[in-house]
Amino acid sequence: MSFKKFTVAVLFAVLSLGSAQTTGGFLTSSIQCTPESRQGEICSMIADPVCGYRPDVVCAAIPCKYETYANACEACHDPQVVSYTIGPCAPTN
Repeated sequence: MSFKKFTVAVLFAVLSLGSAQTTGGFLTSSIQCTPESRQGEICSMIADPVCGYRPDVVCAAIPCKYETYANACEACHDPQVVSYTIGPCAPTN
């Protein structure tokens, strides 16, 4: 692979991680809550933890903008959550 192709590949990889966060030690992309994901009356009881991001929460202690939810449905049904990552939120210790 030429240096130019290698540089372009690395640059593309870095730019694609722009919205990525670390959750549980893994790099994951955030998933946006859509109007469709907020519909419905109830969510399933299937445990598939996600880390919800709530940018407008006013913090009394840091960190508070992230909260672990049972699954994506539960996260997106919280009106304060705008996006989530797969897996529980990282420990705050």
